[in-house]
Amino acid sequence: MAEQLHTVGRIRDVTNIRDFIELLGKEVEDSAEDLIEQVAELYAGPDRDAETDEDSSEQPQIKLDEALQALQKLRLYEEQQEDGERDLITALIRHERRIRSQRARNTK
Repeated sequence: MAEQLHTVGRIRDVTNIRDFIELLGKEVEDSAEDLIEQVAELYAGPDRDAETDEDSSEQPQIKLDEALQALQKLRLYEEQQEDGERDLITALIRHERRIRSQRARNTK
C-alpha cells in the first residue's frame, strides 16, 4: 500500500519504523529502576514516596471529638438524602459508638 501511495505521489518517502522508534544519535540510558520511579510518581503524585507508598507531607493529628463530629455530620447528611444508604448509616452509628466508648476510656 505504501508503494501505491508513493507511486501516485501522495507520499514522498516511507520511513522505516525502526528508524522512527530508534532515533539516530538519541540513546536513552534510563535504568529500569528510574523508569519505575518516574511512573510511580506520575500516578502517586510528587508528595508520595515511591519506595514506601507513604505521603511525605505531615497530616495533622485528628482529635476524637473532631472525628466524632465529622461522623455525626456525615450520618446526618446521609439520613437527609432521599436515597440514603441504610447500611452506611448503620455503620456510621456503630463507628460513632466505638469512638464514644474510646473517648470514655481515655477520660478515666
